[in-house]
Amino acid sequence: MSERVDKKNDSVLTWDSRLALSLPGPPIVGAILISACLISVYMSFVWLFGLTAHPMGFLVPLLIGYILMVPKYINFHNQIDRQLYWLDKPPCSDRELEIEALRFSRDVIRRSRWAGVLGVLVAFTINEVAAVLEGASPYEIYTRIHDGTVILPLILLLGWVVGRSIYFSSVSDRQIRLPDSSSVDLLHLENLYAIGRTGLRRVLVDLVMVGIAGLMGLTTVFGLWVTVPVFVFGLVIGLTVLLRPARRVRSLIREVKNRELAQLEPLLRKARDETLADEVSTQGQLTDLMAYRDRIESTAEWPFNSPTILRFGLYLFIPVGSMVGGALIERLVDGLLD
Repeated sequence: MSERVDKKNDSVLTWDSRLALSLPGPPIVGAILISACLISVYMSFVWLFGLTAHPMGFLVPLLIGYILMVPKYINFHNQIDRQLYWLDKPPCSDRELEIEALRFSRDVIRRSRWAGVLGVLVAFTINEVAAVLEGASPYEIYTRIHDGTVILPLILLLGWVVGRSIYFSSVSDRQIRLPDSSSVDLLHLENLYAIGRTGLRRVLVDLVMVGIAGLMGLTTVFGLWVTVPVFVFGLVIGLTVLLRPARRVRSLIREVKNRELAQLEPLLRKARDETLADEVSTQGQLTDLMAYRDRIESTAEWPFNSPTILRFGLYLFIPVGSMVGGALIERLVDGLLD
């Protein structure tokens, strides 16, 4: 894999990172351009060998283009979050943020290749098992050219892209640093709560991918037997992604709360003893300390609010809507053809 090394911090840009940065417009435009190119290559081979186009030949390139452009969207906004909420680095231009967001160390790039190889093996295995279950010979794809022959390279490329994407996603999440506990102010947690809600952006991206994968399942002979497990898997992934930064924020807030409550305890005892000794000057201090203790104890540890929960619920309808819509279109087309 070709890569560009940044001499300053020894980070690299992979070929897909450079591709994402070179395409014009927002990430969705780049995803459409990549998908259109792959679909054109697929249709060229279909025409050249006189084969029949399969819906997978359109959905797989669509998913590949989407996944390749996701890091540009996710990592760019993560970089913005760093600057907005905990000023990890001095402000810079959007272009510099995009480049910085897509850089990884050489070790990360090296390990990502193994993740890509694992993704290829998984994709190959799933494709072979599906072919056998559909009644095809496991060696048929290698002995003659048929409709599935030109789809196999796309499926293997999808496995490579998915494997590396999952690995890069996990590394990116680990790279996001939370503020030090000593700098956390329990009276002003808005920025920290915002950090805990950053997983919601990733949920949107992942559920769109699940929706496309569900449509791919509908094109097979298994139909809902594939799409239902895909939706359940997407729900589990969505919850995991949503809770990952939220749990870190919750642990940090809980640590600060416990520390401040422990610091308040001797002050409360002292103020209580002085108040019981009829020292009028300390009665107001005891009241203030008790009010502050109640405020700390009532501070929410989870960063979720009603809009966050509502958005997550709405995002869950994305794969459901795509699968239901795909099933309805398939029935409509079958009815017209019959």
